[in-house]
Amino acid sequence: MSTFFRKKVPSVAGSVFDRRARNLSLDGRTVSAFPTRLIGARGAGLKSGVLADIVAPVVDADVLAALPPSPLPADNLVKASFASGADPIDIEWGGFGDAYEDDKLSYQLDGKEFDTHVVGANDSPPYVGKLEKALRTEGPHILTVVYDGGTGSAVSDEVPIVFDYTEPSRGFVLAALIFDPADDIEGSGITEAKLRTDDNGVRYIWAEVAGYAGIAPGDRIHLFCNGKESSDVGLAVVVDEHIEIHITEAFLKEIKDTPAAKFTYTSEDRAGLTSAESLPIEVAIQLAVIANLVAPTVPSYDDDPDTPGNQRLIDNADARGLTNEGFTVVVPWHADYAPGDKIMLTLNGENAGPVDLGPDGQPMRIYFPYTGTHKVWLAGSSNGTEDKRVPANVTYTVVRGPSTAGTSPAHPVVLNLYQKAVDPDPETPVNERLQMPVVVSKSGMRDEIPLADFGIDGNTLEIEKLTDAAFTPIGAAFDLDDTLRVYYGTQPAFTFAVTTLDPPNDPLSVPIPAETIKNEGSGDAVPVWYEVVHKLTDGGTNVNLSPAKMIKVQGTDTQPGNGHLDAGNFADKIANGSIPENPFHYTSTRFEIPDYTNRSADDKIALHFELYANKVHVTGEQPFPDHDWDEEIEAGDAKPIVVDVPSTVYNLYSDAGVTTKVIHIHAFYTVTKQSGDTTPVTSDMGTVWVDSRFSAGPDA
Repeated sequence: MSTFFRKKVPSVAGSVFDRRARNLSLDGRTVSAFPTRLIGARGAGLKSGVLADIVAPVVDADVLAALPPSPLPADNLVKASFASGADPIDIEWGGFGDAYEDDKLSYQLDGKEFDTHVVGANDSPPYVGKLEKALRTEGPHILTVVYDGGTGSAVSDEVPIVFDYTEPSRGFVLAALIFDPADDIEGSGITEAKLRTDDNGVRYIWAEVAGYAGIAPGDRIHLFCNGKESSDVGLAVVVDEHIEIHITEAFLKEIKDTPAAKFTYTSEDRAGLTSAESLPIEVAIQLAVIANLVAPTVPSYDDDPDTPGNQRLIDNADARGLTNEGFTVVVPWHADYAPGDKIMLTLNGENAGPVDLGPDGQPMRIYFPYTGTHKVWLAGSSNGTEDKRVPANVTYTVVRGPSTAGTSPAHPVVLNLYQKAVDPDPETPVNERLQMPVVVSKSGMRDEIPLADFGIDGNTLEIEKLTDAAFTPIGAAFDLDDTLRVYYGTQPAFTFAVTTLDPPNDPLSVPIPAETIKNEGSGDAVPVWYEVVHKLTDGGTNVNLSPAKMIKVQGTDTQPGNGHLDAGNFADKIANGSIPENPFHYTSTRFEIPDYTNRSADDKIALHFELYANKVHVTGEQPFPDHDWDEEIEAGDAKPIVVDVPSTVYNLYSDAGVTTKVIHIHAFYTVTKQSGDTTPVTSDMGTVWVDSRFSAGPDA
């Protein structure tokens, strides 16, 4: 990366100290390291105004930062590492030839003394003053030396010194790198065509850093891409508060082609302070092209038998794929693929993708969608009205970021997607031009099969012979001798041959097998649809899928027990069919409800017992009045469901209201679901008999 600088800054106190030559420039004039200054002579004559050589103080060169770019003046900027360090900074004074023992030097910062030196008999210049850390506050300062000869004194010329403790950008977040909008780097990436050439023949991409708080001549930009720093960073060139950056071709090749080159930068000022990393900007780098790509393969075409009258073909089923994903294209692996590359498929100008690369070293299986295949087919078959073969070419292109890295040779294929009703919306798996079927129940209800018609013959499916009027022109929905393949819910399809198209306005009536309805069962939205199967003139078949119709079916299959509940059982009944006296006539007996299908824990179960005279049922008998027993429970999870029936229900020993104490019970239970099919279902009758004539009590 190359950088350049131009910015005018004010001098400090009208003078600039050149620490390398140790000369002082005053008002544009360069004088020797021992400038003259008017002072008084020693003793009484000091005030007479003779010239003495008073040299200006000099800052230790080791602590100073690099000079600002020419033509800016030197400013004695101290490196931040020294400025903030604990050690004092040496300020040297070179002395003059008329020094005497006990003369005193006063080292001053901004006119305030910070160190002194008394000239000894054997002292030789330079004399050093120590500038401590506490005095090194941020900003520009003035150094001077006052020479006191006892009867007179002299002051050196002023020398600047600057301390900087604030990082570039002053703590603000640096904006992302800016590329030339004309290059469209953010849109289509870095390509060879966008490289520029400087006066030295170096090729580069132009960029810039926007101005930031504290931008100054001499700031150095450190450029990074994906964590790697450019090795050719120089001083930045400031132009109207901007820093121009040259990202060299050599650095870009170090990064290598990638769709995700993330550029950031930091700014380092002359004092050595570095900003936080800038916001990133991610672009593509694509300087290379893969020249030897291999043609793809198309299994649904390549694997077809190739015989006279049945040549290789991508038919409608191939083009749609098993789940409407499209036909498969196999793209070979290539060693020059790069991380982040994608593959774009093309069929006669129709594109699909791009999609990500697969595992390294493995060929990729990529789907080409039916929509694109259908467009190519329409273009070659008089808008889909001809039952004919249409040749086409399959290629793939390596997409690298927003650019491309090569296109494969073509693989030829042949298409035939003919179907009588041309699909108006190939993006969907169905052909909306085909009309939805209508289910007619045996009792005449449309799109509904009531309970009375459930699971019996006589229910039919009506299929219109003409296409839907919503799509023009209206025409035949299928050809003579086509086959209709009918689907009812999840059941296996059944077929119907089209033997006539007349009269066109009368629908075909297709019987629905009773077993199909029974096996599918009830539902508020049972899907019903059909396929039109057409034999192509040059071999193979095409299938046209209709929209589905949702119908309502009411059957017993969603009811408790599928509409039938077995009788409950008296668990304590003995072999003769009765409830024995001890202990059950004085406690309770167990009534078991067997498990049933379509059971839920929150099902409501209503028990109903009726009591009759004698041991067995007699035609025309009547239950004892006011002796029915009713109880309601929830099904819960137990299997079987056990209900304790209290002995007061069936021990009638003390009951004066009955004619006999020998009775039998008719026991029923009714299950009602709380969701779904809430039709109550009542069980078969369970029975038991009880002889309580002698059941006065367990101790009687």
